[in-house]
Amino acid sequence: LQADMPHPTQGLGCSGAMTHEISLPAGEKRQITYAIAGSQKDFSAAEQTYQRLQTQKDNLLQQKKDHYADVVHRGQISIPDKALQEVYNWCKINTEWLVQDLDSVGRFLGAGAVEYPWLFGCDNSYALQGVVASGDQALAMQTLRVLKEQSERVNGNGRILHEMSFSGDIWNKGNTQETAHFIMAVWNVFQWTGDESFLTEMYPYMRKGIDYLFREMDQNGNLFPEGYGIMEVRGLNAELIDVSVYAQQALDVMSKAAELLGDGSLAEEYASRSATMLEKINTCFWDENVQSYCDFYGTREQALQTTKGAMEQVSLSGKTDDPVRAAHLKRYEDMYHSFEQYPQGTEKGWSTNINWVISTPMEVGIAPRDRAIKLLDKVRNEHCGAYGPYLSAVERMRMMTIATGVQAMAEAAYGRIDQSLEYVHYIVNTFGYTLPGSINEMMPDYGCPTQAWTIYGIVKPLISYVYGIRPEAYKHKVTFRPQLPTGWDEIAIHRLPIGQQKIDYRVKRTQQGLEIQLTTSEPDWHYQVEETNLPIYRFTVNGQQQAVDAARN
Repeated sequence: LQADMPHPTQGLGCSGAMTHEISLPAGEKRQITYAIAGSQKDFSAAEQTYQRLQTQKDNLLQQKKDHYADVVHRGQISIPDKALQEVYNWCKINTEWLVQDLDSVGRFLGAGAVEYPWLFGCDNSYALQGVVASGDQALAMQTLRVLKEQSERVNGNGRILHEMSFSGDIWNKGNTQETAHFIMAVWNVFQWTGDESFLTEMYPYMRKGIDYLFREMDQNGNLFPEGYGIMEVRGLNAELIDVSVYAQQALDVMSKAAELLGDGSLAEEYASRSATMLEKINTCFWDENVQSYCDFYGTREQALQTTKGAMEQVSLSGKTDDPVRAAHLKRYEDMYHSFEQYPQGTEKGWSTNINWVISTPMEVGIAPRDRAIKLLDKVRNEHCGAYGPYLSAVERMRMMTIATGVQAMAEAAYGRIDQSLEYVHYIVNTFGYTLPGSINEMMPDYGCPTQAWTIYGIVKPLISYVYGIRPEAYKHKVTFRPQLPTGWDEIAIHRLPIGQQKIDYRVKRTQQGLEIQLTTSEPDWHYQVEETNLPIYRFTVNGQQQAVDAARN
């Protein structure tokens, strides 16, 4: 054994290395076990951990195997597409890899291994929707609590933080979109759990969040909060499409939360503002000439500033003689000159970067259907690479699992299940490119080898639209609206937690229509099935045939 350590590194870290020389006769097998222990307290504590690993390694390994078996069995799906089924299972396992438990902070889902394993607001607002829909209610609630508590610590005004390291340091106190998105995520988790104490706990900070969005961040009072959104693009600091869409959804869910918690007058106010905002989004952000939602709403001067920021960002990346970089600069320069032709003070929707978030109105289902179909087709035909939508359709370079996942959700929201699964399969096709059992954040093979929000684009289209499970656990109610893709004749899910129960649910295509079987431990709940693309032939709950609510798309 050779041990030459520690090696000095930047900051407060250190590194080391061990080298073993082992000789084996031909055909001989030998098992070598390494135990690595550390402590943030002292050497004695690390030594105790080391001894525990040495003496209990077999039991600890079996406990780990049992734990991961439980993870796979909870919310376990059976579908004809076995490649997708495998990735669904691995997404749940990947989530377990990213779980953190910090003293004085709590248990939460980290964003991505290995570069960004700590706490993020945006990443979790997406990821936890997939986490709770695949069965881990506890982790979803724990993470949202940590996000709320740490945001309260550093902000206190309802704003949700963007990024907190393990040391508790905050790099970014929060992009505007994250506050709205957090409110949406809390309500989504509440629908699955029905835990009113959880909602009651979150509600005061959610109210502060609404005030932050529409008082502090809406300086001109037009209902479109200002500030950075999901796309961290230089200069893109305006009234953005994703911020506005998620803020409108936040108002909508807050109206329901306020009514449930006995705040009737506030519920009406939120609902009224939500309806007004929905209409304004579909008016102000829509560009009829290009048949698309815009990146942001604002003035000519903001459009020039944003385009200039994009040019600066391109200039700072790559080699000066790179022809791709030069082509990007040329496109932005042409765009800048075209914007200069507008009269000063012109206020409208602007497409500067054509970022993937223009699909958020379809993702949440607030775009009129005819408009949505046109834009979904446009994105598919003009904005996509080999693995889904480009982050920017101007630059046409990078693709991410979250952009492709949102596009899958957008297609599914308008009943286009086959098209939705095409995007899901773009994600599936990158499985194991860099790390066995996982999918890279940036497709196909760079960025974090494991990324929390990938579960959103795999689980949510399946559970919410293919299986069509719509829980309202706080009402003791579940609605099922299954939509089987072409070629899928039978699907099932087992041991899926909804509220305090676990359900088994099976959908089978027959000549007469869909046959649906539900087994549940809570027969006094209200279970209903709504027709979508196929008629319902039979619906049974615990062996008893039920009536069908015919409500086609």
